[in-house]
Amino acid sequence: MSRHYLVDGTNLARGADYDPRFPAMEERRADELLEQVDRLARHLGGRGEVEVFFDGPARPVGGSGRAAVRFSGDASADELILGKVRLLRSRGSNVIVATEDGGLRREAVSEGARVIGRGELWRLREG
Repeated sequence: MSRHYLVDGTNLARGADYDPRFPAMEERRADELLEQVDRLARHLGGRGEVEVFFDGPARPVGGSGRAAVRFSGDASADELILGKVRLLRSRGSNVIVATEDGGLRREAVSEGARVIGRGELWRLREG
């Protein structure tokens, strides 16, 4: 059974100390997140696929391209993630959602996904 990691990029990049007055900081954190996620994708090799979801319109981002990057446009990244969870679960895939968002965590679990936080995501990369 295939394994898919769906990463709530906006949520994990912003963190608890997010401040909308500093968009450059958020952009830098998003690039750092993508570098970390690319390491995870490299570590997984062919054993899993990784997608990162960001709120808002498409924009240039960092990373090496090992992980797919999606932008939500006018929708929310949470909506895209949940739609992808439903699609993948209907195909019998194992789905792991990485987020710290309580609402998304609850909905993803109700759709059959396993949910992990930032710390567990990084331990997978090291592991």
